[in-house]
Amino acid sequence: MRVVLDTNIVVSALLQPLGPSASILLLALSGKLRLCFSESLLAEYEEVLRRPRLKRDPGTIRQALAAIQKPEIL
Repeated sequence: MRVVLDTNIVVSALLQPLGPSASILLLALSGKLRLCFSESLLAEYEEVLRRPRLKRDPGTIRQALAAIQKPEIL
């Protein structure tokens, strides 16, 4: 099954690693779902994840984006 994840799912997955959004992201990263995205959506993920109010470590953001980029880009 091919999926496009809303930015809120990606952000929630990083904020709550044991929550339902994290489970969805892990399914996509494990290959059980086929994660698809455009360059503009990837840029949106990055812009939102880097917002200071989210207080995410830059290394964690880089790792998450690298993992997301492994699937097919449409």
